[in-house]
Amino acid sequence: MNYLEISLKLLAASVIGGIIGFERKGRGKYVGIKTHAILCLANCALSALGTVLNLEQLPRIIAGAIQGIGFIGAGIIFYNDSEGRIQGFTSSIILWLTAVIGLICGTTYYWIALPVILCYILIITLGARIEEKYQNNIL
Repeated sequence: MNYLEISLKLLAASVIGGIIGFERKGRGKYVGIKTHAILCLANCALSALGTVLNLEQLPRIIAGAIQGIGFIGAGIIFYNDSEGRIQGFTSSIILWLTAVIGLICGTTYYWIALPVILCYILIITLGARIEEKYQNNIL
């Protein structure tokens, strides 16, 4: 698997996740484009990493790290009673993505981390603009 192939997979995952988030936001859900796109991107990054590695213990290490960061991320999500909405989803997913990038870098596959970071920046900037523009008109 080469750099271009992995980059295209990461971009495709980001777009697909963003489409799902766009649909969810249109249905009045609080978790939108950015959150879904980043979640999809992070999982794709893990899959891409798994396809290039053959180390026996690495799958357990990755599973443990992701499970642990899940507990930390869950602590960020809370219900804001005064505003009547759930907050912290995007922060939680970004924290999780950061852990995934750390796992990728820890295995010295920096060439996987670079397109993940670029896709993240794209999702955050474009996703926020799209959500602001169509906040009340999505689907």
